Amino acid sequence: MGLDLSIFNNVELVKSGNNFRANIDIKPQTLTKSIGNTTNKANTSNINLVNSNIKTQVFKNSSIGFSGNLASNKRDLKRKNLESLRIAKIRENLKNKNVESNETLESNSLVLSVASKALSNADSSFQSNDRFYRTEDSIVDFNLRNNDDKHQVFFTPFMTHSILDSNNISGYAFGLVSGFSSKIGESNTLGAHIGFSSGKVSGNNDNNSATIRHVLLAIGAHYKLDLAYDMYVKALLDIMYIRNEGNYRFNNSPNIAYATPQSSGYSLSVYYGKNFDFKSAGIFGMELGLESTGLNTDDYSITQVRYKAGFYNLLYVDLGFNYRFAFENGFGIDTNLGYKYALNNPKGEVEWRDERHNYDLGFDKYIAYLGLGVNYNINESVNIGLNYLGNFGDKTIQNSGFFNVKVGW
Repeated sequence: MGLDLSIFNNVELVKSGNNFRANIDIKPQTLTKSIGNTTNKANTSNINLVNSNIKTQVFKNSSIGFSGNLASNKRDLKRKNLESLRIAKIRENLKNKNVESNETLESNSLVLSVASKALSNADSSFQSNDRFYRTEDSIVDFNLRNNDDKHQVFFTPFMTHSILDSNNISGYAFGLVSGFSSKIGESNTLGAHIGFSSGKVSGNNDNNSATIRHVLLAIGAHYKLDLAYDMYVKALLDIMYIRNEGNYRFNNSPNIAYATPQSSGYSLSVYYGKNFDFKSAGIFGMELGLESTGLNTDDYSITQVRYKAGFYNLLYVDLGFNYRFAFENGFGIDTNLGYKYALNNPKGEVEWRDERHNYDLGFDKYIAYLGLGVNYNINESVNIGLNYLGNFGDKTIQNSGFFNVKVGW
């Protein structure tokens, strides 16, 4: 069936009498680059893929709802409508009063002058809001403070091309991210989401080749706390399951070695950020976060080599910047740029002929990411968009495109 000779640094046959003895030298760097270790790299790559898309969509700055363009548009429109109600009530009160003092009349005329200017800027006239004509001031004020969407659902299918460059392995994956969020009180946003990805990577290393298919399922929750001065804290937690089906060929052998390892894990991210609203020039934001990813893998054997089960934890620090701008015609643009740096270097273990060897798993030490998108507000409740997200690591590269739909109410 063949043997993955890529794990060996040197193989030497030494004749001893009528027999041959093999002197084999195994070094960690050869294990890191071996074709069998591709499964571990693919697992982490797939987790990063879904994590990136979840993070981008759950708290997407250009969305409707709690901090987006359409929310601002809806807030402005409602504010104008409610202001027209307030002005109408002032007019009614003035009309019903028997005002005899010229001084009082002059004062009221000034109020009416200011009110008329505000009313001229409102999209809806008093007549169109007649059912709210006798709204009390306290209720009007309450509505002015609470006119953002309270709930939001999103649905985002995506396609990604991944390159595991150390082994010349690449492939495509398809998936989706979907979920909902609800505003609780004035400052808290809580929601749940799911993620799904399915695809394969394939390629070769020297005379060895591999094709690995995967299915990844994720379920998680997200939370955001709005603070003073446009600052915020947000957190995401996901639980994941991955099933792999790997086909391997060694030394150009016609025989195929099979392995179907399963893995489970989690991802926890916490961010602190601040937005800077430049009014007509758009909104710029920056955030600093910590991301922890844990992966528990099964034992799997490829010919005579056994990759041992283990729990691996990756810890990244993440610095990101974002910008969004809304046009008056309903279109908007959004961008994000960031850099993630790994604070640790997980080790794996392999067993061959009762000997165990530790090695670096070869995960990305750093990842730079770039996102670009355009979105459009169909109406007061529905927003659609097209987005690109690229992750550029020292070991892997991922390019994703996705279509997102968000509905708020």
